[in-house]
Amino acid sequence: IRELKTDKHLSKFLGYEVEVRLFKALDGTKKLMGKLESFTSEEITLLTENEIRIPRKDISKIIVDLI
Repeated sequence: IRELKTDKHLSKFLGYEVEVRLFKALDGTKKLMGKLESFTSEEITLLTENEIRIPRKDISKIIVDLI
């Protein structure tokens, strides 16, 4: 398990399944799982059953499980 903190980390793990933890609930949950599709300085894009754009200021942690 590794926490992704920097743009370099995010670049390295594009396409991987990640867990995104939020400061406040989005659609009733503070944890989202999906494929890290893309990111900018303002938001990340997570692919679940649909595409979710999450402002980076709302994210407490992004975690990838390397097992």
